[in-house]
Amino acid sequence: MQPPTPPANSVQDELIRRVQNRSSFAALLRLLGSMQCAISGETPQEPVASKKSGNVFERRLVEAYISEHHKDPITNEELDVEDLVALHSPQTVKPRPPTFTSIPSLLSAFQNEWDSVMLDNYALKQQLGQLKQELAQALYNNDAAVRVISRLSRERNEAREALSKMSVGQIQAAPPMATPSVNGHADGGAMQVDDGTSLPADVASHFDEFQAKTSQTRRKRPVPEGWTTVEKIQSFDVAQRQATLVPADSKAFDLNTKITEGGKLALIGGCDGSACIYNVPKDETMRVFQPGDAAVTDVVCVDFDNGLRSATSLASGEVKFFNADSEMASFKEHAGSATALGIHPSRRYLASVGEDKSFVLYDVAKKEKLTQIYTDSALTSCQFHPDGNLLAVGSNTGTVSIFTPKTGKNEHTFTFPGPIASLAFSENGLWLAVAVTGSPTVEILTLSKMNTAHTLDFGDPIDTLEWDYTGQFLAAGGAQSVNIHAYDRSAKTWSQPLKKAMNVVAVHWGPLAKGLVALTADGILKVVK
Repeated sequence: MQPPTPPANSVQDELIRRVQNRSSFAALLRLLGSMQCAISGETPQEPVASKKSGNVFERRLVEAYISEHHKDPITNEELDVEDLVALHSPQTVKPRPPTFTSIPSLLSAFQNEWDSVMLDNYALKQQLGQLKQELAQALYNNDAAVRVISRLSRERNEAREALSKMSVGQIQAAPPMATPSVNGHADGGAMQVDDGTSLPADVASHFDEFQAKTSQTRRKRPVPEGWTTVEKIQSFDVAQRQATLVPADSKAFDLNTKITEGGKLALIGGCDGSACIYNVPKDETMRVFQPGDAAVTDVVCVDFDNGLRSATSLASGEVKFFNADSEMASFKEHAGSATALGIHPSRRYLASVGEDKSFVLYDVAKKEKLTQIYTDSALTSCQFHPDGNLLAVGSNTGTVSIFTPKTGKNEHTFTFPGPIASLAFSENGLWLAVAVTGSPTVEILTLSKMNTAHTLDFGDPIDTLEWDYTGQFLAAGGAQSVNIHAYDRSAKTWSQPLKKAMNVVAVHWGPLAKGLVALTADGILKVVK
């Protein structure tokens, strides 16, 4: 007698059918060897098997997964609910797992669970750290973008302002673009390119020769005989007051800087566009001339020994060379105001800075422009190093940049909390004094280490600075006082031997540093000695 045939929907028939049709033998072994859900790892209450992969699942889990993904959870094959086959097994009471029948087995299970929790916690910490890094990078990129947008907006506004100051005639008078030429001909061949920053070879050679000559003796030169002392400075007082020479609020002033016999002739520029050459000892006006209609922003005595040669900068952006009261050359290189001038120690070259963020170098002897270099901010002041190999420029954003003139390279940039009011290199070439607009302190920078060596507190805001020839005394002036700080080289300390109440816009040392010549905000020249 043959045994009864099992139901057609039994597990055995399903397995035999799948083996005969298309399922692999490995799938058969998986189904026979375990009846645990492939998703939860537990014995399913309502088991089903996939026709395609042979895996066993809990019905509610696999149907929820299929409804969302339409794929097999294990193999990622396309799977529908119709591809699931119900598996029937006898309902029996689940026995207690044998591993939990003793205290050691329970402790082991707890330890395993603890290890699993710790691993999950570690993974979460790693994910949190990665998210923090990504968030920090995103915030940094956003901040950088905001800064760039702000800078571009500021530059756009400055460009619009500079363009608004230019007249139609100035725009039409701009020189046409030069035609590229080769060997003096403009009709073919390779084009000669000028990078616009490096100086001509003969000028660069003169810079090097002058530096080599002065650097050998500059630091070892003795103090001239009869030079002033701290005791003499303490007795300084206003000894001479000239009549009003220029309108009030004029700030352009320079003094003939020859060490022993100089200090006699003063060059003063007015806010009304006028200028005068004044003999200080004789209290006599020698020349009066009109550099332009715009305010004179700065003046420089180029050579007062062989003719009264000078240079002036104007708020219109022009820079003009004069011999006495006769104009020798005129340049319009700045868009906007030309704010300050700096004379090379050889007295042969001149630098001008402007609101258009550029500085221009000129050959005074040849009366020609050498180069024009642009920076990142509107410039307010400039001065050459005593060796002539460096040019310091200050900006309205609080930066002081040290450039090499012959190459146009920015060697270093210092940052300060406000617009730069004045710059002054010490004659020994070691220090650079910097005054910030509205600040009572003056920073003394050391060029060898490119950092701050001293900070001097004058007590009042400082607008102008001037070192004496020996580098011992620093004169400073502002709207409230004129001051002198003295440096004791042996003790390496500073003292303040002089402070006089006076509204000063510019100050210069007289012969042998035995006095100061100051221009007040009222346009009056005063001698303090």
